Amino acid sequence: MTNNIVQNIKVDEAIHLILSLVAGLVCFFIFGNPWLIGVAILVGFFIDIDHLFDYFNYFGWSGFKNLKNFFQVQTYLDPQGKVYALLHGFEYVFLFWLLGDLTSIEGFSWVLSLSYLFHLLWDNFSLRNHHPLAYFLTFRLINKFDINLFHYDNKKTI
Repeated sequence: MTNNIVQNIKVDEAIHLILSLVAGLVCFFIFGNPWLIGVAILVGFFIDIDHLFDYFNYFGWSGFKNLKNFFQVQTYLDPQGKVYALLHGFEYVFLFWLLGDLTSIEGFSWVLSLSYLFHLLWDNFSLRNHHPLAYFLTFRLINKFDINLFHYDNKKTI
């Protein structure tokens, strides 16, 4: 059982793709650079690659034997008791802005930050019963990446 509003990972990833496309199109219309659409999709959609770390942390190298388990998140997060998701953290929005600012590409800071922010906002919205600070990497680090941040009981304090 998952506590995600969207029960189908394909639908969830499609929403990430759509939100990334929206961020890219907005930046394209403002800055006139069609490459920003592709950048938005890469950033906003592929953030979820960090879940591979959680997957292999639980299954080890034997995880290669049955990669379909990767698409059933509850099979490897709940038993482990930890959620790392190292690329999921609102702190990165500012870092992506700075990274984009290092380039001379107009709109790059915006597209990096927006597509990343849209991804996190959807994750934050679509997950039920999580701690309000669960999508801050530093908060998860302080709490030793405890799975209970994502299965949060408001009566308990973490």
